[in-house]
Amino acid sequence: MKNVTTMLSTLILLSATLISPNTQVSAAGSCSNVGPWQANSATISSPAAFATMTGDGSGNPQKLLQAIRGNDNRLYTRTTTQLATSESNWTAWQEGSGITIKTEPEVISFQTTSGSPMFVISAYGTDNGLYTRTSADGLTWAAWTRGGAITLKSKPTISSLQTYNASTMAFEQQLVQTGHGSDNGLYTRRSLNGTTWTDWVRGGSITLASRTEQLEFSGKIFQFARGTDNGLYSRYTSDGLTWTAWTRNSGGITVLDETSTVIAKDTDSNGTSVSGKILQYVRGTDSGIYFRSSTDAIDWSSWYRLGSITAADKPTSTVSINLGCGTNYVTRVYVKGINNRLYSVENGSSTSPTFGFDSGLNWSLDTGITLSNNISAIEHTPSTNPNVISGSIQSARGSDNKLYTRIISPTIVG
Repeated sequence: MKNVTTMLSTLILLSATLISPNTQVSAAGSCSNVGPWQANSATISSPAAFATMTGDGSGNPQKLLQAIRGNDNRLYTRTTTQLATSESNWTAWQEGSGITIKTEPEVISFQTTSGSPMFVISAYGTDNGLYTRTSADGLTWAAWTRGGAITLKSKPTISSLQTYNASTMAFEQQLVQTGHGSDNGLYTRRSLNGTTWTDWVRGGSITLASRTEQLEFSGKIFQFARGTDNGLYSRYTSDGLTWTAWTRNSGGITVLDETSTVIAKDTDSNGTSVSGKILQYVRGTDSGIYFRSSTDAIDWSSWYRLGSITAADKPTSTVSINLGCGTNYVTRVYVKGINNRLYSVENGSSTSPTFGFDSGLNWSLDTGITLSNNISAIEHTPSTNPNVISGSIQSARGSDNKLYTRIISPTIVG
């Protein structure tokens, strides 16, 4: 995510806008075109998962992978190289080689040490085992590999991290995978290719109440975990091997689910990353949605309650680039209300996004769908140009258990 350098921060809080399910519109004052929900023939039993692969250096655009757990508990995937403005933009569903799973899968893309792009998909099997496999294109997949003797209690998490190998005097791109064990312990392992892995290592004495969120930021991998006291804990590593001690980093809040965290990076005029901000959202034990931000993921702002919404699921958040509408970033947060309807808030900012205080914040009701779970979303730039304005692709499991997909594309001004 790229941004032009500016020191002036402009905050735009958007008023509530009702979206017709059959019309693509640009909401008044909004920096986005909200596409209609498109129904797919797939019937799903969990939320969908996304991963986007960067171009391979040969002029090919980004590729987007979508993975689901069908109502037969089998895993299915499909891909697109476009913004998926219609269902015809996607490949046919591909069944995942007979594996049965307990939740939606976890998917990621990364650049191998040799520079080749790779998809890695991780699954929580019905035998409580962890399974992984890889693909260079999202179509042809390696065989499933069971991840050692670990037994899981929820789906795994996985992140990539570039580290320097002093013995080879070269940078390596490694994967760090985390499992929520059946003993409620946290376990990690590492891989350079998504196929060959180290042994599992227990991550300290923490006892988990839900799966851990994990992401790379500023050359480190950070983990955010909910303890059995509903407190929020964090730790980080710079090499994937040595971790800091766990710190209770709740800021006086107690939480019901894992966190939802996104990253916005600032760049200079040459496109070099110079700073960034990490934006974190949680559902508190009062079912309210709370937000905080940090420039280093260690020292955080105070928590702000985002309006008076009462959420029935954890939030989903995205950050997109948009150089129109007088903004550079558009941040969106989505929640499933207690009436199973989808609510969202959108915020534009000329520098790294931030939300303001509770007063004046309005949630918009999406009239096009009722939900079984909160939506999944990912930023996607279907172009070989890394500076192109990006959009968000979203999926939902409707109350009829059907899969729905839509795009949020930027409004280009001028």
